[in-house]
Parts: sequence; C-alpha cells; structure tokens
Amino acid sequence: MPELAPIETRPPQGSCPSAEDLACYVDGALSPEEAARVTAHLASCESCFEVYSEVLQFQLESEPPAGKVVPFPGEKRRPAVPWWSSLAAVLVVGLVGVYFYLLAPPPTLVTAKLASPLQGRAGLAKDRWRPATRGGGEGEEKDRRLREVAFRLGVQAVNLRASLLAGDRETAVDVLAYILGALQGQLFVQDLEKSFGDMQSALLQGKPPAELAAEADRLSQDARELDPLYFDLGQWVEAGRLAAISHDPAFFRLPETRSFLRHVLWRDRLGIGDSKLPQKGRREFDAIGKILDQSQLKPGDFDEMRDHFKNILDDNYHE
Repeated sequence: MPELAPIETRPPQGSCPSAEDLACYVDGALSPEEAARVTAHLASCESCFEVYSEVLQFQLESEPPAGKVVPFPGEKRRPAVPWWSSLAAVLVVGLVGVYFYLLAPPPTLVTAKLASPLQGRAGLAKDRWRPATRGGGEGEEKDRRLREVAFRLGVQAVNLRASLLAGDRETAVDVLAYILGALQGQLFVQDLEKSFGDMQSALLQGKPPAELAAEADRLSQDARELDPLYFDLGQWVEAGRLAAISHDPAFFRLPETRSFLRHVLWRDRLGIGDSKLPQKGRREFDAIGKILDQSQLKPGDFDEMRDHFKNILDDNYHE
C-alpha cells in the first residue's frame, strides 16, 4: 500500500458566520433572526461550534470590567452592552447551543450514503465481518438482546449493499444468511425475515445483485426501527472498518461521520435516555474520536482505526 499524503478532515467553511458574528452571538448582540440563523448553523458545523465553545468558556471564566465585554481578537466590535446583560445572554445561548449540538439525537445514518465510498473497490466486499462463534446469550435481557440484534443488522446492512453493488453474489448470499440468523426468534419481524429471505432466493436463482440494491436500502430502513441508535452504531463501525482497511478518507470526510461519533460520545457520558454505548468498546470509540479530532489524517491513522473498529466488533458482535 503506497504512503498517502496527509488528508484534511475538517469541513469546508463556506457559509460559516464571521468571527464578528460569533462574538456578537456570544454577547447577545444579534437580532433574533440573526441569532436563530447562527444557532441553526452551530447545530450542524463542528468547526464553528468548537470556536463558539472556546469563546463561551473564556467569557464565563473572565470577569470583565463594568460596562465592557471581552473583545473578540482581531475583529471590530458592535456597540457594547452591559457586562451583566452579556453574561446572561452567554448563559442562555450556551444552553441552547449545548442542547442543539450535544443533547439532540445523533444524525440519522443512511446505509446507501455510508457505503457509497466503498463502491468500486474490488474485493473489499469480501472483507466483510465474520462473527466469531461464542456461547451464551440465551439469558440476556430482552432489551439488551434487541440492541445486539440491531447492531448486527447495521453491520450487515453495510456489507449487503457493498457486496450487491460489487456484483458479489456469493458474499451477498452469506451476508443475508447472517441477517436471517440475527432476526430468527425475534418478535414482530416476520415481514423483514420474509423480505430478506426472498432477496436471498432471488440471488440464488440468478438475479443480478446490483438490481437488488434499492430493495436492500428499503429493508435497511425498516430494520433500523428495531433500535435506531444501535443499528446506526453497527453501520458506522462496519463502514469505518472497511474504509480504514482500504485507507479511503471518503467515509471519514462525510459530515455525518464525525458528527455522529461526537453526539453518541457526549450522550453516553451524560447518560441521556437510552443512549449508552456498549460497555465493551467505549475506550475504542474514544480512541477513534481522538484520531478524528486531528486536523489531518496520516497513513498510520487508518491502520490504528482499523484495529479499534475490529476490537469493537470482537467485543459486541458474537453468536
């Protein structure tokens, strides 16, 4: 594998608010319409949210003189407002920003988009995840079992689409066998079982794999309803593992990739709702997050992430 040049992973800055606008947003000096626009932008732009968080933290830790606000470096300022009013505005917009960025649910992951960077890479579909055989599992709690099933289905949804678009009939049939095995014995999944079974039969009867990609996408969305978070975790982990194996930066450049990980890590730490990550693998998610927080990805980062992704699957996908 040839060495790759460092890869920039930060999103483009096209429609980002100016430094002056961010400063005035922190000071509460924007009109309601402008503030709403900046709030919406911070909910989706990690780079601006990081700048905003740093300024917010600096404001809260500082004690500006009466009648003044802390200046934003290198920018002309709009008329200052009383410091106590500014501080109150900081607290309000801070809570709003934290809600939108950290407490809001992670972005929905679409199988077709996650797997699209993998398309056209010969042999990659054959490197699908093959779960190790282990004992146990029958005494698990119902909700935990459902999460495991959703995670497995997410993993195999990525493998199914990659193998179908690669025209790899044998791999697609094997992946469908894994999916049917995961669904076996679950309640209220008879329609899913039948649809995936029909797809497997169609492949065995000679239907071109690529012609079933759209149906696979539809079934993936239906399967996601079992547990959206854990299904998306499975998709994210497997798509990331395959991208790391191929040293392909396209997956890691998707806006959803970094945003999804950051959301689930924060929600896990804060214990929000049913957002807890699998106990086995939390350190791996943290390690991947630290790599992706770098401004550039180097060739060795792909190999390190590959190992982290594999460890997550070793710990959380067993039979």
